[in-house]
Amino acid sequence: MRRRLFGCAGLALLAASQAQAQVEELPPLVVTAPSPIRRAPPRPAPRATPVAPAPRPAIVEAPPPIPETLGVLPIVTDQFATVTVIPNEELRRTPASTLGDLLFATPGITGSSFAPGASSRPIIRGLDVNRVGITENGIGAGGVSDLGEDHFVPVMPLAANQVEVIRGPATLRYGSQSIGGVVSTTNNRIPERLPCPAPCVTGETRGAATTVDNGLEGGVLLDGAAGNVAVHVDAFGRRADDYRIPGYPYLFAPGRPFNGTQPNSAAHVDSESAGASWIFNEGFVGFAVTQNNALYGIPGIDGEDHKARIDAHETKFTSKGEYRPMAGGIDTVRFWYGFTDYKHNEIGLADPADPFSDGVRQTFTSKEHEGRVEVQLLPFNLRFATLTTALGVQAGYQELTAPSPDNAGLWDPNNNRRIAGYIFNEFKFSDWTKAQVAGRIESVTLHGSTPTFRRTSSPFPARTTSSRRRRHAI
Repeated sequence: MRRRLFGCAGLALLAASQAQAQVEELPPLVVTAPSPIRRAPPRPAPRATPVAPAPRPAIVEAPPPIPETLGVLPIVTDQFATVTVIPNEELRRTPASTLGDLLFATPGITGSSFAPGASSRPIIRGLDVNRVGITENGIGAGGVSDLGEDHFVPVMPLAANQVEVIRGPATLRYGSQSIGGVVSTTNNRIPERLPCPAPCVTGETRGAATTVDNGLEGGVLLDGAAGNVAVHVDAFGRRADDYRIPGYPYLFAPGRPFNGTQPNSAAHVDSESAGASWIFNEGFVGFAVTQNNALYGIPGIDGEDHKARIDAHETKFTSKGEYRPMAGGIDTVRFWYGFTDYKHNEIGLADPADPFSDGVRQTFTSKEHEGRVEVQLLPFNLRFATLTTALGVQAGYQELTAPSPDNAGLWDPNNNRRIAGYIFNEFKFSDWTKAQVAGRIESVTLHGSTPTFRRTSSPFPARTTSSRRRRHAI
């Protein structure tokens, strides 16, 4: 939507009694809402190959120019927009320790805030856990935060370059359960272009501090290029003490010692990653290895009494790439693949009667594979609208276990397999009018065992094994 504003100013002349009007044109106001699928920007033509063949240097894409127009909204919060975008500039102005904290003030979104500093998941339209998907660079974040709101969310906002909240038909590109929406974070851990003319090295530091919990967080990012290869390395860390509160925290437990802070709310989180990509004229292919760690307490009376803490670790391998043939009606072919190995121990008093004892009370593990291939077609003119279509297939496998001293074999184990195909269409009637239509057909196979709870001396006297297959279309 463009609006032009004109202003008039009168100028009195001493030699005459008439006034002259001067017209001044102000810069236009532009409001944009991004599309869930984007057409790749055109690349410059390849350089001519000399008579003596030599390795062809990869084309270095210049950063996008700063728009000359003013008034572009940094965050799209229109209720009719399907995507809410928080760009890099806004992320640096409003740092947050978790995704839930980052999106807490966005209309229609809040956070669970069960364990501040480590496990606040976004809540969209009143839906949370597995009804809200969380992805990083197009692949699921992993972990078991969708099984319990006190579980670690292995995504660090300080490392993100952009965060998008996707609603509506576009969520079917990521899965069938995210009816609330998908929170998609992107960063440069898998480089998509050369950061500068090779050979080169660039660096960046990020940091923030909070006074309520004496929190400090910071990170170092290094990007380099040599020939057609781009490399990225980063390391982030955050620590926070028990956060201060204005009054006594427990309504029904008077008489406990109180020092002005919420007991058992400290947290320590760190993340390290290294990745590389091969850049060529028609696209790129790359991978990254990431390690996420967290140690944090669970606030509350029970958490304080039992010194409940969660010690979480996740190792993640991700890969993605795209190829832009610019022929045969195909705009871009993309792929994503990820493998995550997650484990966390729930630590507390080994002996409730001994305040100095410590031990593992519950363990959760998750190993997950996920892959997705997508073909985006060139825009097609339907006379009444411009149609952009994306076709894709997605497959995944996850295995969950919960060995522990307290509830040994809570499930022993459970696994699920899923395969799906989807189509996404966007009709652009004008710059301010669009419509989206999507469909997905999916097959999910669940297999595992669960304990049968009975009123006997043993908490798990019998087990039930089940296998279930589900097919559905959306």
